[in-house]
Amino acid sequence: MLVCGSGCSVDGPTESLGEDPGLDQELSKPFKEALVFLQRVDNSHCTSQNKSLSTGKKQGHSHEHAT
Repeated sequence: MLVCGSGCSVDGPTESLGEDPGLDQELSKPFKEALVFLQRVDNSHCTSQNKSLSTGKKQGHSHEHAT
């Protein structure tokens, strides 16, 4: 295992999760932002799916009256 002057090694950092709460919070920020983004995409997708379904029902409904 190689150790550099800053306490890092080839195997990874020597500090454990939770020993530096500020760093833990800083590193978790991109993951939280990604989660929020993906939730928005999912909500948008669900909304567009619901609109497609309701539009399809309306078209099918009007088609039934035409027959």
